[in-house]
Amino acid sequence: MDLLRNLGSAAASSLLQKSGITLPYSLGSKVTEYDGKSIWNLYDATKKDDSSMVSVFHFDASASNRHLVPFAKNALKKLRTTRHPDILKFLDVVEQGDSIWIMTERVRPLRSVLFSWDNGTAKAKEKNKAREEWTIWGLHRVAISLAFLNDTCASSHGNISIDSIFLSPSGEWRLGGLETLSSTKDENPILFTIGQQLPRPLDVSSPEVKKSGWNALKESPSGVCDAYALGILMHCVFNLTNEPPQTVHPPHSAPTASSRGSIPTEIFPLFKKLLNPSAKPRLSCQVFLDIGMGVKAGVDGAPGRFFVDNHLVKVCSQLEGFPLASDGEKLEFLKTLKESASSFPPEFAIHRLIPALIASFEHGGTSAATVIPLIFELSKIANTDPVGL
Repeated sequence: MDLLRNLGSAAASSLLQKSGITLPYSLGSKVTEYDGKSIWNLYDATKKDDSSMVSVFHFDASASNRHLVPFAKNALKKLRTTRHPDILKFLDVVEQGDSIWIMTERVRPLRSVLFSWDNGTAKAKEKNKAREEWTIWGLHRVAISLAFLNDTCASSHGNISIDSIFLSPSGEWRLGGLETLSSTKDENPILFTIGQQLPRPLDVSSPEVKKSGWNALKESPSGVCDAYALGILMHCVFNLTNEPPQTVHPPHSAPTASSRGSIPTEIFPLFKKLLNPSAKPRLSCQVFLDIGMGVKAGVDGAPGRFFVDNHLVKVCSQLEGFPLASDGEKLEFLKTLKESASSFPPEFAIHRLIPALIASFEHGGTSAATVIPLIFELSKIANTDPVGL
């Protein structure tokens, strides 16, 4: 694997030298696990000005893939202009002809993490609950980003799958794959005109698209195709499979209880509504999010609140409000962190919790006697096995 990574990096470096392109980063290893999963090649890299770790997505047009140039350019345009904490963070770009080098925050493909889990060992089985919690937390971030794109931006992503999602160093899910992100307000929106030309490892198109093509979405509310793809994504991430659920095939029979697999029981009724073969009654990403957060009541016996009651979702929410919390609220939150320190994925503790605690101490929001012991406690899990991360 290291040999393949180095060969990929060497080939890219040779290409750069021949082209005369000067990049603001040093290209590292190629992420070979991402090969063939999109129109991009993915590399680890390091910024030259501050040595920070970044990722680089590279597209280079050849005779065989020149028809994909519009998708690469659309992804670049949308990544530049669509700013949201749960969407892949754009940093810089270098373009020369039809060669595009996009620099983003350091990420790795979600697929490579999910399918590295070993479910056959006793140790892995002990982690199942923690893995489920982490997966629900990740889907929460995806649902937020999709609700933002569909409702706030009046856009459809059109490319939601396990291969359009990445992980930050802290293990937080980031939505990418913006090759077909389109709004009906766009001039010649790419999803509705040539969306069928984008190669996809897994067909996530909704029944109305299969029947009438992507152009059929122009007359539908934004995101009906994304809601359907979100249902397929849930099936894949909970059941660790590359195969879509049987319901995606005609006659699109409703999922049965026996087909639930590892999808949590409290989410399964909503999963079925996301995969409604009719676009009009299909559950939207926003309503799915609202039910999960307890803003709206559950359906078909599902209590909802599976997001708001998730431990990692709670912690992230409290972290965001920590600077404005009262002294009593801060102490209570720190107590909760200490009691549950061993339950956090190491990446989350190292890259999210510890920096937040150090910042709160430096800015005078907490006392050293309270924070420093907790930082040491969280540091102990740095070398433990992550929850599949």
